[in-house]
Amino acid sequence: MVRRNYDAFQKDRRRRNITMLEGFTQLFNNLYLFGGDLFHLGIELAA
Repeated sequence: MVRRNYDAFQKDRRRRNITMLEGFTQLFNNLYLFGGDLFHLGIELAA
């Protein structure tokens, strides 16, 4: 499921030709949805 969403993300990125920052933002949002609060907590601790 994660791999399928990642492939869809890559295809969507190429189709819309979005910027790198927008690409990272979308990828981060996907990771946040998959990882949930634990991932968010890890980001805050690392910051």
